[in-house]
Amino acid sequence: TNNVFQFAPNDLERVIHLSEEQGDGAGFDIMSLNQDGTDRYIEVKTTQGGVDTPFYMTENERAYFELNRYENSSFIYRVFNFDVNTRMGNIIVISAEELFSRYSFDPVSYKVSRMY
Repeated sequence: TNNVFQFAPNDLERVIHLSEEQGDGAGFDIMSLNQDGTDRYIEVKTTQGGVDTPFYMTENERAYFELNRYENSSFIYRVFNFDVNTRMGNIIVISAEELFSRYSFDPVSYKVSRMY
């Protein structure tokens, strides 16, 4: 199959690295495009370990993916075996639906605030 996408020049203007432009509050890092021109929401998770190495998500990211679980527009781009020297690694793409059907979530931290 041909994996080269053909986009019109103005389509590339719709690709936004949201976490750089607006911070981490959106629940995903990048707003991109599917081949048919519809929106694709991408969260990138990188580890130096193998594909089975746990990765971390914020509650905001988890909630975003749960809300969009069946929309087929939100994906984790899971970069693993990442080499910091060559800046290369392997990648798999995990849909929001697959994230909740094939992965488990373990709470590992708490936000602790002083009560008045």
